[in-house]
Amino acid sequence: MFREGRILERMEKNGERVVIRFLKKSDSAMLLKYIHGLVDERAKIMMNRKPSIKEEREYVSDCISKCRRGRNVHIVAECGKNIIASMQLRGGEGVEHKCGELSMGVAFPYRKQGIASRMFMLLQVHAKENGFDTIISSYYSNNAASSNFHERFGFKIVGQVPNSIDYYGKRLGKVVVYRVLR
Repeated sequence: MFREGRILERMEKNGERVVIRFLKKSDSAMLLKYIHGLVDERAKIMMNRKPSIKEEREYVSDCISKCRRGRNVHIVAECGKNIIASMQLRGGEGVEHKCGELSMGVAFPYRKQGIASRMFMLLQVHAKENGFDTIISSYYSNNAASSNFHERFGFKIVGQVPNSIDYYGKRLGKVVVYRVLR
């Protein structure tokens, strides 16, 4: 069950200690730095602007509130004093209360090291504990790394919404996928 900041796993990657844990309220500044880094590199995430510290504090507070109620699962990977990855399952409401929407990102220097894969394995465990049975996700149609990740974990493609993403002036498709938790 969720407890703010609870450590889920420790690992070592390239000689650095990485801690995977639940989100905590004091993460706002580190999470802001992380998201600003992804926006600066134009990572293929659904955010294309830098939020303010006030917005980030409100976001973190809302996430933690939903985690406490079992409507969210939000884990981060921390290395040193930096958040290097974030993964969240946002629970649906009403008739979609058993379905969660996945969002994730990994800072550039830490990609392709298995961190997101390990985080997803942990996220699934906590999603099941919270009563979720289906995960939906989406990614840019030209994002091979995200496509491979979703395929590796058994996500099935629902379809593609053509030209639905404005990636800095270039129109791209959005692939929608789902996975049933067993």
